[in-house]
Amino acid sequence: MRAPWLVAFLLSLSPALAQQEERAIVPQFADGGGWKSRLILVNRSLKLSAKALLNLYGQTGQPLAFSILSGGLVSRLERTIPPGGSLVLETAASQADVQTGWVEIRSGSPAGDESYDPGSNTVVASPATSPVNAFVTFRHRVMGRPDFEASVASLPAETRSVAFALDNTENYVTSVAVANTQPVQAAVTVTFRSPNGAVFHNEQINLDGRGHASFETINRFQASRNLRGTVEFATSTGRLD
Repeated sequence: MRAPWLVAFLLSLSPALAQQEERAIVPQFADGGGWKSRLILVNRSLKLSAKALLNLYGQTGQPLAFSILSGGLVSRLERTIPPGGSLVLETAASQADVQTGWVEIRSGSPAGDESYDPGSNTVVASPATSPVNAFVTFRHRVMGRPDFEASVASLPAETRSVAFALDNTENYVTSVAVANTQPVQAAVTVTFRSPNGAVFHNEQINLDGRGHASFETINRFQASRNLRGTVEFATSTGRLD
């Protein structure tokens, strides 16, 4: 039986933040076929509210509607989080077949332009909002088998290359999800290196604009079987996460 890796990260709260919109990516989102995803958003400010706009995309880069508890069947969702607060968005896991994709999260904004408020007879500006931190927890539940759960942190949206630890030894397997965050096709170079830094495999894959792919490395890249080291995904024509 293959043993999964568990990826975790730490969140920090800041009492004051320089306000500008941030665009973050959760590179894997799954629901159905025994899978459930739980997306956790954390307001990074202790003083400002946070507004998060979520766009959900499928494998081909088109908007993909997921069934969200308390949200319905949506491919776009906006939520407000109080200072120091957090929000959990959970998929319904009601489908027989699994569907996968990725999530774009836009949050944080500076104070807006001033405008006249007739109620108070004053000129007011729309308040600044805080950006959020995000991660997703995946759970796979199949009758008669142990539950599987893992967490993945969000990443900045402007990444041109990203590297991961690779371990396909001793019945472990490294699984990867990669998303092209731009609307144009991206040619992606995948490079595998051994622990001493030597390249042992290199090839190119293509991702549609806003496209997504997820796979077990031992199946998609046969050369990585029974090996450990690193794997890097890099592009000069798009942005990756």
